[in-house]
Amino acid sequence: MTEKEWRQKFAIKIQNLMLDRGMTESSVCIQSGLSHAVVWRYLHAQRTPGVLSALNLAKAFGVSLDELVDFGESIDRFELEGREFYDDFRREMQ
Repeated sequence: MTEKEWRQKFAIKIQNLMLDRGMTESSVCIQSGLSHAVVWRYLHAQRTPGVLSALNLAKAFGVSLDELVDFGESIDRFELEGREFYDDFRREMQ
């Protein structure tokens, strides 16, 4: 899957967790320690979380990091400021 597809799945995941737990965006921010701007970007698939942000969100929702971020597929390619990191990066991570 692409990074964009991953962000879309992540957005849906956190929206569903919010609904299941009766949480608002504000309560997610308070529980996770993340700013409203950052949480909004995750909810709208505009930003990929870093490890610490993902850990804070997992803790806020009371789920494991795997449950929060594992969608059964790896990201095929990473794009960063116009540069692309292909399968070499993924191979190093395996």
